[in-house]
Amino acid sequence: WLLLAGDETALPAIARILETLPATATGEAFIEVADRREEVSLVAPSGVAIRWLHREGRPAGTTQLLVDAVKAVRWPDHREVFAWVACEAQTLKALRNHLRDERKLSRDQHLAVAYWSLRQP
Repeated sequence: WLLLAGDETALPAIARILETLPATATGEAFIEVADRREEVSLVAPSGVAIRWLHREGRPAGTTQLLVDAVKAVRWPDHREVFAWVACEAQTLKALRNHLRDERKLSRDQHLAVAYWSLRQP
């Protein structure tokens, strides 16, 4: 079971991961984009649900969309899981903390990378 979460900066990597998964893979992919017009067609196993999260006018890096979506995931009962997350630095920090502290994923069960950082004025 695989969890993918990222914003539009992670979309190329998410697309590549999805298209290289075995046909039997299961999981969820959350992709935050500006709006519906930024959704693209992705190739993924039928057992992987792709969920688009729309900011609807809010600036990138200012929402809780990814964090809320990941926190609401119904995780499988077994421990054969892997989470891959790439997004803005503060969002990444919240997601990484959730994966480690609340979901109790070990370091070899997740990869969390900050692709960019929102500069506050």
